[in-house]
Formats: sequence, C-alpha cells, structure tokens
Amino acid sequence: VRWSLGWANPNQAGAFLAACLPPFWVARAVSPRSRSTQIAWIALFLCLELILWFLLAKTYSRGGLVAALAAALWFGFCLRLTDGKHARHTPGGQASPDKSAGWAITCLPAVIRLVSIAAIIIITGFFARMEPARMRDDASAANRLTLWQGGMEMIAAHPLSGWGSGESGRI
Repeated sequence: VRWSLGWANPNQAGAFLAACLPPFWVARAVSPRSRSTQIAWIALFLCLELILWFLLAKTYSRGGLVAALAAALWFGFCLRLTDGKHARHTPGGQASPDKSAGWAITCLPAVIRLVSIAAIIIITGFFARMEPARMRDDASAANRLTLWQGGMEMIAAHPLSGWGSGESGRI
C-alpha cells in the first residue's frame, strides 16, 4: 500500500518529502558547532533525514526517489566543490586542526547514509517497484512516454507562441 501522507496521491507526498531533504543537508553542513557536540548534531540530522527517506520509500514514488537522489548527488558535488569548508568550521570561524577526526566526521556519516538508504529501499519493497518487468507492465511508465512525445510534438509545432493556457488536452 502506497502512503499518501495526507496528500491527494503518493506522488505528491513523494515530491514534498524529496523537497524536505535538502534543508537537512544544508543545516548539517553549515551549522556552527563545537567538536564536543558535532557528533550529536550529525546523529540528530542523520536520524531525521533517514525518517524522511523511510517516508519517501513508503510512498513508492519513483519520481520522488529520483528527485531526492539527484538532489543528493548535486548537493554532494557542490559540497565537494567547497571542499566541505562549511562543515569543518568551529563557532569561532577557525578551521578544525584535528585531521584524524576528519574521516569519521565527513565520510562515515555518508557511508552510513548510503547503506541506510539502500536498506530502506530494499526493506520497504520499493526496489520491487523498479524491476524492469514491473515497469514494462506499468501503464503509468508507458503513458509518460506518450505524454512526453506529445509534448515534444506540441513544442515543435509552436515553439515560440505555445498553445495557450489549458489547451494541451484539446491539442
């Protein structure tokens, strides 16, 4: 049973949950904290994030999962570009000189996160929803291809002026 969490359908819930994940990543990356509380903050943010991943998995929204994973990859890429500078600063603005704790604080949560997300996807049965045989027989996947093709044909026919608001169904 797909969870809609009070939304009109599970895909809306999935989109909402996918949009709720990045603020946790940003908060964890930029929140000023001392070394003594850093692990507690990481654990708190990770637990809250994994709850959101679990709820997302229970919606079985493939689009929500793809959006969340794409956002995670983009955020990781952007964080890597900044070399994680925000994540390693103490409240006084000085970079932490302790390099030995660096791996445990930066890489270990990422490994735990990836393993946990994979486990959530498998345990909830979400992975079965992505099997090629199931997707081949799923009308929603086939209908999307038809809609995308029709959309491309509409764009090609009137690329600058469009068709007008509410006219796509009739066209």
